[in-house]
Amino acid sequence: PDTAFGAAFGIRNSSVPHDGHGFGPRLGLLWDGGPAHAWSGSLALGRYFGQLNPARFAEAVLNDGGVTVQRGVGSFATWPAAPDSATAPYFARRFTLFTPGGYRDPRTFKADVQITHTVSGLHLQVLAGYHHTDFLPRVTDLNLAAAPSGTTQEGRAVYGTLVQQGGLLVAMPGSNRRLPGYDLVSAIASTGFSNYYQAGFGLSRETARGLSFSAEYLWSRTRDNWLQSWNGDPADLLSPFPQDRPGHEWVEGISDFDVPHRVTVLATWRAGGKTPVSVGARYRFRSGFPFTPGFPAGVDANGDGSSANDPAFVDPSIPGITPLLNTHPCLRDQTGRFAARNSCREAGNHALDVNLTLGLPFHSLGGRLELRLDVFNLATTATGVVDRALVLVDPAGSVTTDSQGNITLPLVANPDFGKLLARRTPPRIVRFGLQLAY
Repeated sequence: PDTAFGAAFGIRNSSVPHDGHGFGPRLGLLWDGGPAHAWSGSLALGRYFGQLNPARFAEAVLNDGGVTVQRGVGSFATWPAAPDSATAPYFARRFTLFTPGGYRDPRTFKADVQITHTVSGLHLQVLAGYHHTDFLPRVTDLNLAAAPSGTTQEGRAVYGTLVQQGGLLVAMPGSNRRLPGYDLVSAIASTGFSNYYQAGFGLSRETARGLSFSAEYLWSRTRDNWLQSWNGDPADLLSPFPQDRPGHEWVEGISDFDVPHRVTVLATWRAGGKTPVSVGARYRFRSGFPFTPGFPAGVDANGDGSSANDPAFVDPSIPGITPLLNTHPCLRDQTGRFAARNSCREAGNHALDVNLTLGLPFHSLGGRLELRLDVFNLATTATGVVDRALVLVDPAGSVTTDSQGNITLPLVANPDFGKLLARRTPPRIVRFGLQLAY
C-alpha cells in the first residue's frame, strides 16, 4: 500500500484480485439413430471460468509506486544512455492496480450443436455454436486530465498540449495528467465482454485405395469491447474516446481476433500393391486479420499517452486521400467520420501443402514401413505487418491552436496505407520422414 497514492486518488493500490465464484454447470446430450445408425448429433451447454492473467498481475506488482517514468521532448544526444534532467525534466511515478471489488475471473457460456450423417461412404457434418464471455479485464487511466484541453478540426478531444517533432506528435509531458507527480495510473476492472458465433460444415470420404477427400468450411464472427496491446505498452489498452457513454462506446465492435472465413480442402490418392504410393494435397484459406485505420507509431493524436489507439478521421479533403478512397472500400463507407474499430481487413491468406508417401516392402515389422515427403507452404500468400496509418502528420506543417482551444493538425494521406511494412510470410518447409504404419 502507498498512503500518498491512497490520499491522492481515494483508492487502494494494493487490492489483490480474487474471485471465489466457480460454479460451472455443464450439460451434454448425445443422439444416435436412423438406419444403420447413419445419423448422430450432440448438444453441449456449459459455463466455464478462466483465470487471472499473470501478465496483468505482474504489471500491478511492478507498477506499485517503485517505477519512475522520465519523459522529455526533443533531441537526446546521449542516446542510448538515459537523458539528463535538463533534457527530460519530467519525472512521475507509474501505478497499475485492480479496482477494489471490481475484479472477476473471465466467465464463458458455451452452446454448441453438431449433426453428422453418413451415407454411401460420405460423412457430412454440420455444426453451430455461440460463446459469450464476460468479466474480461479492461483498463482506464485514473490520472488522465479531467477534461479535454481542446478539440481538433476533426472533433477529436485532446488531452494536454500537443507538441510536434517533424512527423511525430505527442503531448507535452505532464500536460495531460490530472495530478502532478503521477504518470499513467492503470485501473483494471472486469468490464469487458466478447460474443462469438460460428457455423460450418464438413464433407469427407475415406477409402483404403483410390481417392479420399475432405472439405471443411467455418464461418465465425467475434465482437467485443476488449482492446489489445500488441507491444506490451499498457497505454495502448486505453480507449481513444474516454468520454464515451457505456453502451455507446467506440471500442465496441469487431474483435482483434475476428477471422470470418476458414476453408480446408484435402485430397489424397492411394494405390495398392507391394509398394503402395500415396499422393496428397491440402489447400488452406483464412480471412485476413482486421485493423483500424489510424496514425503511424509516434503520433498520439488525442494526447492520452498512447500512439497506437487513435483511429483516423476519414476526411475526403485531406491531401492525397482520394486515391485511397477509390481503392479501399472500407474507407468509402466511412467518409466524414472516425473510422470504426477494425473496419478494414488484411488480404486473405492462401496456402498449399503437398505430400508423397512410398511404402517399402518390409513386412517383418508387423506393419508397413513408409517413406514420407511433406512440403508445407509450397505456395502461399505474402503476409506480414500491414501499414495501418491512413494519415500522417505533415513534417512541413505545424500544429496550431486558437484561443478557444481549437487545434488544427497538419495532416496528409499515407500512400502506403494497407501495404506490407514487413513481410512475415510462413517459410516453405520440406520434411522427410520414415514411419511405421499399422
